[in-house]
Amino acid sequence: MVEQLKVETPLSFLDEGRFIRDLPGYTIYIGRKQDQTVHDVVIYEFGETGPRQTVRADSGEIISDPANPHQIKINLRHVRIEQADEDDPGNLQLTRRVSADEYPVIFDMSDLIRSGIIWKKRADLTMREIADAVREDYFLRPGDIRDLPELLRALRRPPLAGAVSRIFAPATRLLLDATARGTIAPITLKQRLAEELNALIDGPVIYDPEIFAGVELDQYVQPLLDQEPDGNARRRLNRMLLEHLFPLQLENHYLSHVGENEMQSARMALILEASTRMALSFSCFAFTLLGVGLGIRIHRRESYLGMAMALVLVFVFYFFIILADALVS
Repeated sequence: MVEQLKVETPLSFLDEGRFIRDLPGYTIYIGRKQDQTVHDVVIYEFGETGPRQTVRADSGEIISDPANPHQIKINLRHVRIEQADEDDPGNLQLTRRVSADEYPVIFDMSDLIRSGIIWKKRADLTMREIADAVREDYFLRPGDIRDLPELLRALRRPPLAGAVSRIFAPATRLLLDATARGTIAPITLKQRLAEELNALIDGPVIYDPEIFAGVELDQYVQPLLDQEPDGNARRRLNRMLLEHLFPLQLENHYLSHVGENEMQSARMALILEASTRMALSFSCFAFTLLGVGLGIRIHRRESYLGMAMALVLVFVFYFFIILADALVS
């Protein structure tokens, strides 16, 4: 359903209140979205050497072209643009600043849609995925292997074939050979592959220039490689590297596309998501018990007072949900 939604409505990518990193080379933030109008827009454009330019706009209008359904055009208004110097992008003194009343930007979603990679939104996560992200558990489960046949084909192709012969246990290599002959159940192989990949995640950094030749690493992986992280940060890096190596075969961890400075707020937002789901699920029982109490204490001639009290209680309940969401933001 998520893949179908990508094809039918590319506009669904443009969520409000979060940093959108689905488009290669761009990070987009939209403060508020109402129908086809967006407000408080920030667009970061990245090049090979780092940030290329930053576009800030007070508002804008999204225009979709039926002839090009995979393209999104936004006509930005009241725009401030900061363009980094091409030779020295880190030197802020060389940054050029330009203002404009209108500035059109076009995003092509074709490559992203063809890739088949799914980045789940917070509301699409299962409770298990939320719990794993909150605990910062980066280990794979058998169910995280989405496409077992394609994963097996990738492991048999060089240069991964040589790495498998060096890294995987002899029993796992025998299972892989038996799978080629069709004598092993998929769930058994998924369990064994998950154990082998988890051993890699828990070990030293798995980056190898030969294995990752031709694999484009995003802006979150390279800084972690330079830092040489340890402990759970190293496990996160290894999980991200495996997801880059097998983008269509492994499930993406929610925190794999979150910056280091956003980790705490992302985990808090997930805690709020889980709490809200449980509160909404149990609210029907809580309101039933409150309704029974009101029905016993309030006489029939005072029914309007009971209705008013019930509305106040419902308002207080949803007010705290809205307040919690606002505090996280």
